[in-house]
Amino acid sequence: AESEKCPILTKGKKGLYSIDTLKYFPLIKTYGLDGLVNSEYIGGLGSTIVSSAVAEFHSKGIIKARTFTSSQAKDAAKKFYKSEGKWVALETGYQLAGVVEKARENSGKIILVNISSGEVDKQFYKN
Repeated sequence: AESEKCPILTKGKKGLYSIDTLKYFPLIKTYGLDGLVNSEYIGGLGSTIVSSAVAEFHSKGIIKARTFTSSQAKDAAKKFYKSEGKWVALETGYQLAGVVEKARENSGKIILVNISSGEVDKQFYKN
């Protein structure tokens, strides 16, 4: 799951990219974008690439990507907070939006998701 404002897997291109836009780090073979779609805050470190492992899994069809809006991410994160009492990072909200969608399709099945703490991001959930 990824932001529609940073669709790395769904619209990015395979190639050589640096983890940062200033290219301090070495280039790696992965999926990437030349920049964010706009300046809306989407969480995370602002990276416009994915790890090489994720790129490889996606290119082989082992994993699939889907984009979500920031509203969907915020709504999913708020649901998580109401259920678990913990704020998650905004980038995790996109993952949780995907979990909500998959849970509707796969009722009763176990879905694993990796989350990041979001105490710093909770300010973005006020709206």
